[in-house]
Amino acid sequence: MTSEELTIAAGLVWHEGRILITRRKPEAHLGSYWEFPGGKVISGESLQAAVRREVFEEVGLLVQVGEVFHQETARYPERTVHLNFFNCTKEDPGAIASPLEVSALTWVEIDALGQYTFPNGNANLIKRLSQLSK
Repeated sequence: MTSEELTIAAGLVWHEGRILITRRKPEAHLGSYWEFPGGKVISGESLQAAVRREVFEEVGLLVQVGEVFHQETARYPERTVHLNFFNCTKEDPGAIASPLEVSALTWVEIDALGQYTFPNGNANLIKRLSQLSK
Protein backbone atom coordinates (compact mmCIF):
# COMPACT_ATOMS: atom_id res chain seq x y z
CA MET A 1 0.00 0.00 0.00
CA THR A 2 1.45 3.35 -1.02
CA SER A 3 1.05 6.31 1.23
CA GLU A 4 -0.55 9.56 0.21
CA GLU A 5 1.80 12.41 -0.80
CA LEU A 6 1.03 15.97 0.24
CA THR A 7 2.70 19.32 -0.31
CA ILE A 8 2.41 21.55 2.74
CA ALA A 9 3.18 25.27 3.02
CA ALA A 10 3.52 26.81 6.47
CA GLY A 11 4.29 30.21 7.91
CA LEU A 12 6.95 31.07 10.43
CA VAL A 13 5.01 34.12 11.59
CA TRP A 14 7.26 36.49 13.54
CA HIS A 15 6.12 39.30 15.82
CA GLU A 16 8.17 41.18 18.43
CA GLY A 17 10.86 38.49 18.56
CA ARG A 18 8.44 35.61 18.98
CA ILE A 19 7.08 33.00 16.60
CA LEU A 20 3.48 31.79 16.30
CA ILE A 21 2.73 28.13 16.93
CA THR A 22 -0.64 26.42 16.77
CA ARG A 23 -2.00 23.19 18.24
CA ARG A 24 -3.67 20.69 15.95
CA LYS A 25 -7.21 19.65 16.79
CA PRO A 26 -7.27 16.27 18.58
CA GLU A 27 -9.13 14.53 15.73
CA ALA A 28 -6.62 15.67 13.07
CA HIS A 29 -3.65 13.66 11.75
CA LEU A 30 -1.00 14.00 14.49
CA GLY A 31 -3.73 15.48 16.69
CA SER A 32 -2.78 17.70 19.64
CA TYR A 33 0.77 18.19 18.37
CA TRP A 34 2.04 21.75 18.01
CA GLU A 35 2.99 23.08 14.58
CA PHE A 36 3.48 26.23 12.56
CA PRO A 37 0.29 27.49 10.87
CA GLY A 38 -0.13 26.13 7.38
CA GLY A 39 -1.61 23.30 5.39
CA LYS A 40 -2.11 21.56 2.09
CA VAL A 41 -1.34 23.37 -1.14
CA ILE A 42 -4.33 23.35 -3.49
CA SER A 43 -3.72 22.30 -7.10
CA GLY A 44 -2.58 25.33 -9.11
CA GLU A 45 -1.82 27.39 -5.99
CA SER A 46 1.68 28.77 -5.32
CA LEU A 47 3.40 27.86 -2.07
CA GLN A 48 3.30 31.52 -0.99
CA ALA A 49 -0.42 31.83 -1.74
CA ALA A 50 -1.06 28.64 0.25
CA VAL A 51 0.81 30.04 3.27
CA ARG A 52 -1.19 33.26 3.12
CA ARG A 53 -4.52 31.42 2.77
CA GLU A 54 -3.80 28.81 5.43
CA VAL A 55 -2.56 31.29 8.06
CA PHE A 56 -5.69 33.39 7.49
CA GLU A 57 -8.02 30.35 7.69
CA GLU A 58 -6.36 28.94 10.80
CA VAL A 59 -5.72 32.07 12.89
CA GLY A 60 -7.30 35.03 11.07
CA LEU A 61 -4.07 36.90 10.32
CA LEU A 62 -3.10 38.42 6.99
CA VAL A 63 0.63 37.93 6.51
CA GLN A 64 3.38 39.10 4.21
CA VAL A 65 5.11 35.95 2.97
CA GLY A 66 8.87 36.27 2.71
CA GLU A 67 11.64 33.89 1.74
CA VAL A 68 11.54 30.14 2.20
CA PHE A 69 13.41 29.27 5.41
CA HIS A 70 13.34 25.46 5.39
CA GLN A 71 12.18 22.62 3.16
CA GLU A 72 12.02 18.96 4.08
CA THR A 73 10.22 15.73 3.29
CA ALA A 74 8.74 13.83 6.24
CA ARG A 75 7.59 10.25 5.91
CA TYR A 76 4.89 8.84 8.15
CA PRO A 77 3.28 5.38 7.75
CA GLU A 78 0.12 6.82 6.20
CA ARG A 79 1.58 9.71 4.20
CA THR A 80 4.63 11.49 2.86
CA VAL A 81 4.64 15.23 3.47
CA HIS A 82 6.72 17.75 1.52
CA LEU A 83 7.12 20.63 3.99
CA ASN A 84 7.86 24.23 2.95
CA PHE A 85 8.33 26.84 5.70
CA PHE A 86 8.34 30.56 4.88
CA ASN A 87 9.30 33.53 7.03
CA CYS A 88 6.23 35.75 7.49
CA THR A 89 5.22 38.95 9.24
CA LYS A 90 1.78 40.25 10.14
CA GLU A 91 0.45 42.82 7.66
CA ASP A 92 -1.12 44.71 10.55
CA PRO A 93 1.21 44.62 13.58
CA GLY A 94 -1.79 45.25 15.86
CA ALA A 95 -3.85 42.33 14.52
CA ILE A 96 -4.60 39.59 17.02
CA ALA A 97 -4.47 35.90 16.11
CA SER A 98 -7.46 33.73 17.04
CA PRO A 99 -7.69 29.91 17.09
CA LEU A 100 -10.19 29.53 14.22
CA GLU A 101 -9.25 26.09 12.82
CA VAL A 102 -6.78 25.03 15.51
CA SER A 103 -7.35 24.06 19.14
CA ALA A 104 -4.91 26.64 20.56
CA LEU A 105 -2.17 29.09 19.63
CA THR A 106 0.64 30.92 21.36
CA TRP A 107 3.55 33.22 20.57
CA VAL A 108 6.82 31.75 21.86
CA GLU A 109 10.47 32.65 22.15
CA ILE A 110 12.68 30.42 19.98
CA ASP A 111 14.36 28.98 23.09
CA ALA A 112 10.96 27.75 24.35
CA LEU A 113 10.10 25.62 21.29
CA GLY A 114 11.57 22.54 22.99
CA GLN A 115 8.82 22.71 25.62
CA TYR A 116 6.19 21.82 23.00
CA THR A 117 5.56 18.50 21.23
CA PHE A 118 5.93 18.87 17.45
CA PRO A 119 5.64 16.19 14.74
CA ASN A 120 8.95 14.45 13.96
CA GLY A 121 8.98 16.17 10.57
CA ASN A 122 9.61 19.50 12.33
CA ALA A 123 12.73 18.39 14.25
CA ASN A 124 15.31 19.72 11.77
CA LEU A 125 13.40 22.99 11.38
CA ILE A 126 13.32 23.51 15.14
CA LYS A 127 17.08 22.82 15.32
CA ARG A 128 17.66 25.48 12.66
CA LEU A 129 15.41 27.96 14.46
CA SER A 130 17.16 27.34 17.78
CA GLN A 131 20.47 28.30 16.14
CA LEU A 132 19.02 31.74 15.39
CA SER A 133 18.87 32.58 19.09
CA LYS A 134 22.55 31.78 19.72
